[in-house]
Parts: sequence; structure tokens; C-alpha cells
Amino acid sequence: MPKLTIVIPTYNVEAYIAKCLDSLVDQTSQDFEALIIIDGSPAQEKVIVEPYTQKYKNFKMIEKVNGGYGSVLNAALAHIKTPYFLICDPDDYLREDAVEALTHLMEQNQVDLVVGAKELVYSDNAQTQYDPSFNPDFAQLKDGQIYVKGTSEFDQLFFMEPSPHAKLYKTELIKHIQFPEKVSYTDNLLFYMGLLNAQKVIYTQEAYSYYLINREGNTRTDLRPNVMDAWIKVIENVLDQSQRLIDIPHMFYYRMFESFKFIFNKIDFIQADDDVLR
Repeated sequence: MPKLTIVIPTYNVEAYIAKCLDSLVDQTSQDFEALIIIDGSPAQEKVIVEPYTQKYKNFKMIEKVNGGYGSVLNAALAHIKTPYFLICDPDDYLREDAVEALTHLMEQNQVDLVVGAKELVYSDNAQTQYDPSFNPDFAQLKDGQIYVKGTSEFDQLFFMEPSPHAKLYKTELIKHIQFPEKVSYTDNLLFYMGLLNAQKVIYTQEAYSYYLINREGNTRTDLRPNVMDAWIKVIENVLDQSQRLIDIPHMFYYRMFESFKFIFNKIDFIQADDDVLR
């Protein structure tokens, strides 16, 4: 059995997914299963994916009816048998040593979660920009440091960007999470619940993931009313599912408050007609 599963949630990314899969083929370690889950996509990703599954025994494809990002994570959790997993969105890609390096950090340091930096990629000019994946105004995470739950240093991790980029999880951290379906931003639920369940986390300043941030349809810049509503639903879901845990850091609740505040401050920028906003 491989050590980790790479989940590739796939919907309407026909123009990008080959580059993502090629980055997996080129990994210095092939000790992983690539699980490509096609979420009822109207595009032709299946035609692109099938040659990979035929050529590489560690590439597998699952087709399902459309249910959104959360439904893909639910399907993935039902399938994953490896001790670790990470998510690589199909419009993103991994550095060639990502699997090897992240697994080494996980096992060498006996942690529950590895979180790393990333490179932001701009589709209109092919330029990249380094992103430490945390807000330096509120946290100063150190390369190679192990953060232990219950310490003020650990609380800084709540200022990590919750996107899945360069994050390697112990599968047992999230086996009991239920992801809401038909909404976006469920990667927020994955990160915050994973972090709340973790006892030890290590940060690396190496950028092992490339994040395409400005393509059309990217939820990072999408301010339609239904997208903002999904964001609120996910935050509410995080709060609901966290209640069964004990020793929840106060910083977690502060970050949830900040998330609601962020959405509130975006109201004036929502892309909708006046009658919708009323």
C-alpha cells in the first residue's frame, strides 16, 4: 500500500488537468495513489484522464454525479486507505519533490499535519509569486518548527490560509468529518477541523504547490451572492462540527469571527443586481 493518496477534485478543468497530472507523473517519489474524482463535469476531462489511468497503475479515476467540492471530499474519505493524504486541485500542480519532501517531514518529525508555502501562478502572464501561506501581520511561522497544541505558538497556525495547497494530513484527523455538499469553500472545513484535531504540526517555508489564482471561475475572486452564501454555510458548519471537540483554542473562535467580518466587508463588492442584494 502506498503511503499517501493525492485527491484531485475535478470539475470543468479540461484546459488545466493534464499539467496537474504531469506534475504527479514527474514526482521524485511514486509512493502514492492519485485519485481523480470527476464530479459530474460537463467538460471532457475523462478523455484526458483515461490514458494516465491506463499507463500508471497508481492513477485511479472515479466518476460521480455532481455534488460539489464537499461531495468529492466525502467520496475520497470513503476510498482512502493510506495513512496520509493531500489535495491537489486540478488547475494547480506540485513541485517535483513535493510527495517525497512532505512525507519525509511528516514521518521524520512524527507530526499530524504538514503545512507549507506555495507559489501563486497568474494565468495571464505565467509569472509566479512566493506566498508563505500565512499572514505575516499576525503570525511569524518558522521553517522546520514543530508547533504543539496548547501553546501560543500553535495558535499562530490559525492564521494559515486554509486552502489545501502544500498541506499533508494524517487521514485519521478527518475521517469523521462530514462535508456539506453543493457549496464551495469546504477546504476551510478540512483545514480548521484538521488543525483542531492535530496535536503536532510542522511548517515548511518551501513552496511545494503552485496555485493558479486568477482563472475564470476561481472561487478566490468570485463574489457572486451564492458563493458568498456558501462561504457562510461552511463557516457555520465548522462551528457546528467543532463543538464535539474539547480544548478548543480561543484563537479558533477569533478566526471564525474574522471570517464572518471579512464576508460582511465584501457586501459592497458582491456582483449582483440591486434587487438581489435587497
